[in-house]
Amino acid sequence: MRGIKDFNCHAFNAAEERLKADFDSVFNPVRLDEARGLTLEGTSGCEDELGIDHSGLIEIIRQDIEAIFQCTHIYMLKGWENSTGAKAEKAVAEWLGLEVMYE
Repeated sequence: MRGIKDFNCHAFNAAEERLKADFDSVFNPVRLDEARGLTLEGTSGCEDELGIDHSGLIEIIRQDIEAIFQCTHIYMLKGWENSTGAKAEKAVAEWLGLEVMYE
């Protein structure tokens, strides 16, 4: 999400809507960020704009990884291979034996 305008929230939200047709429950990390009180739209995709310090980033990463533990599948958006976080999340999902799906 980092480094992409609006933290790529539009692509995440669109994928969430598409996946709802096939799955009873869909986890969207944008919703978790919104619940944290972060406003992603209107940004360049830099966490400095959100006022996140290192400990805040660690907490966000921890919660995102913990959310994967509740999933049966992981859906990789186009460009995932350019994201350190997406590659780490995919590795965790594969380690857990989850099905990996691609946009």
